[in-house]
Amino acid sequence: MRIALAGNPNSGKTTMLKLMASVWGDTDDIKGTMILRNKGSEVGFDAQYSGLYGVPILFDDLDTNSKINIGDFVYDISKGTQRVVAKNNGDCNFSRMGFSGLCAITSENPILSKTDQRIGLYARVIDLHDVNWTDSASISNEIKNCICTTYGRKGKQFAEFVSNISDEKLSEHFDRCYQIVLGNIENKDDYSERIAKKYAVIWQTIELLNNCFNLQFNTSDIMQIALNCEKEQQLERNKSKMAYDFILTYFFANKNKFDIKIKNGEFISKSTLPREGIAMFKDGVLDLCVPISTARQILNNNSYPQIDTYKKQWKEKGLTKCENSRTEMSNPELGRHFHFVYKDINLEAINNV
Repeated sequence: MRIALAGNPNSGKTTMLKLMASVWGDTDDIKGTMILRNKGSEVGFDAQYSGLYGVPILFDDLDTNSKINIGDFVYDISKGTQRVVAKNNGDCNFSRMGFSGLCAITSENPILSKTDQRIGLYARVIDLHDVNWTDSASISNEIKNCICTTYGRKGKQFAEFVSNISDEKLSEHFDRCYQIVLGNIENKDDYSERIAKKYAVIWQTIELLNNCFNLQFNTSDIMQIALNCEKEQQLERNKSKMAYDFILTYFFANKNKFDIKIKNGEFISKSTLPREGIAMFKDGVLDLCVPISTARQILNNNSYPQIDTYKKQWKEKGLTKCENSRTEMSNPELGRHFHFVYKDINLEAINNV
């Protein structure tokens, strides 16, 4: 489970992180506490959470460390693996242990905005941003003063409570929570089921906490905070697909601006206006090549301005063909261009548009 808390300096995110840490141990800002240091080299940074199992891995203000590639960090920690370190003789050092458990991060900006926008991170990180975790600075100070003297007690009690519940009952409980969460996600997409499983863990944990400590947390209200953030992320995830679909719509509406070829290279038609791209049809697949400047203008004029974000997501979803690590292609005829791929296209539909 990876949770990122983002917001302004006075939103209470550090207080929330310390409250999470206090369940298991000390939260004071000194070496050896539950909140790990966010400074240092990548190797030293990784070594802090090597061998941690079942207790949270917590980093405050992670985006202040310019030496850390946050995207790589999230991917690595999601898999429970650390980067391999070479010995002086060139052999790999596999002596370092893995890790497992909750990882919580705070930052001023949403973690996903600090990465290269790899779409896979959406399913790996619960990104909670712009949430006021405490009502005021005085309440935040009260929480900090309380936990500095009462830390490290409840985690063990809760672990013992859960360990006395059978795996079968825990599994049934989780399935019920999953169905509730999934039912509360509107306009589901390809990532909704994976994300719902993560939220289901939170839902189940809240209910278990209520039972263990006789609390009265309102599960629905707490989860609504997370689901509101998920709704925003879902719109962002879908925006790239909407932009991709719009390029095809634009082609159908303006096919006289494109050279259109079939699989043997024969022209169906040539553009009668200044050419905006080349369309190639073969076996139900339409390859649509559009110069970068043209694609940018088309999308900007139709409320899709974030093309630098979209193009990376197109590549990750396999919606475009690319050269090596680039997000576009190049040839002498078109220069740098996007090579969009559309499947299940009927040639008759192209001819009749």
